[in-house]
Amino acid sequence: APPSRRRPTKMHLVFDEPLILMPRNHLAACDEAQLSAASLWCEADRIEVTNVLRREAIPGLPDDELLLVDRVEIGFEGLRPATRLGLAPPGRASPPLMPAPLVPLLSPGSATALRVEMVRTIDRPHALVPASLLGFELGPREITCEASAAQYELLWRIWRENLCKGGRCAAAAAGVWGGLARSLQRKRLSAWVPTLTLRLHPVVAAAGAAGGGAGAAGGAAG
Repeated sequence: APPSRRRPTKMHLVFDEPLILMPRNHLAACDEAQLSAASLWCEADRIEVTNVLRREAIPGLPDDELLLVDRVEIGFEGLRPATRLGLAPPGRASPPLMPAPLVPLLSPGSATALRVEMVRTIDRPHALVPASLLGFELGPREITCEASAAQYELLWRIWRENLCKGGRCAAAAAGVWGGLARSLQRKRLSAWVPTLTLRLHPVVAAAGAAGGGAGAAGGAAG
């Protein structure tokens, strides 16, 4: 059915200076302390969300045909990701009852942006309904991360255990989400990422080199 005057056809939301927590997996939400320690913290300057119903051309349609779609666009500006996984070498934990400080993943003073577009066809009946299009754009400039191995592992586990199919199935098995059924939607996923450089934080690298040198010296003395 065409857009109706009885329902909204456009929504626009703006959040200034939000804090976003991305947990490692569904188990990290058991308590606040674990959520704080096992999450990616993202401070942002601004999040802007637009949701609109409109007719537009999508891949697979003839050039002169339009479909009614539900389009959602989310823009994250000034993202500054960090974790509470410290840079100290193993064995040097934070004092008891004291939360570890936030350690950034980007170079000092740097920030990045993320744009997400989601399009879902709702014009029935039609051969391309239901269908969904999902696009990500990270950047716009070159991104350089300086982090510890533990921080990189957390990023990987957030993707592997929280966003991928295996993580979603594990959450469903634990009763966190409802049972998951394979979607019958046609899906198209696109992503754009600029040059991405991953570096081991110099503090960690120096500590590792010093530890290796001390071990070698100890072996020689023995």
